[in-house]
Amino acid sequence: INSVFKEEGIEPAAEVQINLYDYQQLNPHGGAMRMLSHYPDISAVICVTDNLALPVYQVAEQMELSVPEDISVVSLDDQPVSRFLSPPLTTVRQPLEDIGRRLAKLAESYAEGKYLGCFSMVPPRLIVRKSIKNL
Repeated sequence: INSVFKEEGIEPAAEVQINLYDYQQLNPHGGAMRMLSHYPDISAVICVTDNLALPVYQVAEQMELSVPEDISVVSLDDQPVSRFLSPPLTTVRQPLEDIGRRLAKLAESYAEGKYLGCFSMVPPRLIVRKSIKNL
């Protein structure tokens, strides 16, 4: 993620990640608690799934932080739950139907002995809701 920020001319204040251990142990809440406690001046969190944004919201509320006034939260997936959080979660929608169609076409070409190549760009769509602070 840092390289993407740098390409856009954005220098993150800190690189923070919730350890994979937290997710595997079904303890993303503990990971979010450690992250927000260890970096009290953090202004934004990017979550790899909408489900991991949920504990960030919960911990922020426990710490009396307001989304988005104190901390912005953005995620990936655009799961239905993202619309019902308070405030609704800004997320990136991945066009799963388009991806599925392209994969099916690729599988079909392999079955016919053809090779279409594996590289394919399917642009995601940013769904802006109310979990990010306008600067």
